[in-house]
Amino acid sequence: MDELDRHSLIDTFLTRRSRRFALGSNLHGSALAYRSESPPVPLSLDEQAVLAFAASGVTGQVNGELPYQPDAGPETGGGQIMMSMVGRTQSSADAVATVTLFITSDDGTYILPRPQDLDSSDYEALVTLGREHRFTEAYQRMRITLSDRRSEIPRELPFTPPFNKWSANIPGATYFVPVTEVTALYLTILFAALGEEFAYFFHDDRDPLTSAAGIERFGRSKGGHLYDDVKAGRVGTIDEIETYLLEICGFEQGLMVQNIALATEALGLGGFPHYAAHRFAWTKSFGFRMRDRTFAEVLHKGFFGTLLMRLLGKNVSIPQAIGLDHDGRTIIKPFAPPYYPSMEAAVRAFVDYKFAPGSGFFRDTSRPSAWRDPAAIQATIPPYSEANIEAVIGYCEYLIKHYGQFPANFGPIRTLMAFQAHHIDTAFYDRFYRPGVYTEAHAKHFERWHPDGTA
Repeated sequence: MDELDRHSLIDTFLTRRSRRFALGSNLHGSALAYRSESPPVPLSLDEQAVLAFAASGVTGQVNGELPYQPDAGPETGGGQIMMSMVGRTQSSADAVATVTLFITSDDGTYILPRPQDLDSSDYEALVTLGREHRFTEAYQRMRITLSDRRSEIPRELPFTPPFNKWSANIPGATYFVPVTEVTALYLTILFAALGEEFAYFFHDDRDPLTSAAGIERFGRSKGGHLYDDVKAGRVGTIDEIETYLLEICGFEQGLMVQNIALATEALGLGGFPHYAAHRFAWTKSFGFRMRDRTFAEVLHKGFFGTLLMRLLGKNVSIPQAIGLDHDGRTIIKPFAPPYYPSMEAAVRAFVDYKFAPGSGFFRDTSRPSAWRDPAAIQATIPPYSEANIEAVIGYCEYLIKHYGQFPANFGPIRTLMAFQAHHIDTAFYDRFYRPGVYTEAHAKHFERWHPDGTA
């Protein structure tokens, strides 16, 4: 651990590489064909803990230095976009913390909850443990055990690409899968976009008959606050806003994966990021609550298109993750049905999460805060207007009515990337590569981290 503390950040940037060949690996079908002569060696609990902290450690309160009141004109303010005041090792748009980290290895499968899914009493303890570099204690305190075995998906197409079959989620490796819950960020964006400051107007780009996406009555031409005149430049479409949503979520996953990659480099471990965006394979393996959507629903085919696909035998069912419940506890709860009876109820619950008297994070002065006087600042933060709330409800209910889900074009749970960490087989790299392809940290890893010869 002392060596890790001394490791240079700049040197880590310079030497960071994917190193896929692990102890116990077998690479064939290549001029680099090689079978490791050493058995797999699992990562130790200490090694896993450092990587888990790099990916998703709770580090303290965010600053939240934003204008919360529109006191300098009609297009100022908007600080209510913040979703929490707790920070992690990677940044997240508006502190929403969309990503939950799943970790699977030979000894089991675990989940590291998002800050908002932890008990508030755990925040300060986890921050202290991290600052004192007591990563293993923080890891053991934070993680939830989902099973006592490694989670797996079929090692075949379309679940696993052929070039990853030999190397991904193999014995001895620790496998990290970030899973994104998109509804909280979607509502955060909608409240900003459909509020009085932005005042955007959204159209349904898939429906030629109904242009507005459930918000007609809020347009300025109807006496509302949204700019429904396209010449004002404040217009968008459902596909456009949901594309932005996925890009922002993907960005957060990328930051998490990069943190793991830098930590593996500093530890002297191997590893590599790779694609893990199958529609349902990973979420199903982790025990998510699933529902079936037909292929016609996915394609938005409508009544006649659905009937035709059914007659042709092409309307297959596709599983879709909708949330995670474990041991009688809801761990990942999207702001959407079936966890709420309607989108209106989900939107109202989102507003309460922020502004409910005494319990909303903008109204609970007992929560940890970086502000010297939280009560004084919170007292100046105005809630969302009723017109803003009603506009968001109108848009969300429109999606449920016309597309059967929220978001319209995909489910609330998404996977994109995975990262595998493992012990590299230096003999492979000595055989095929020039000196310098791995570092002193890799060469001395077992001496430093496994002096007794065990994992």
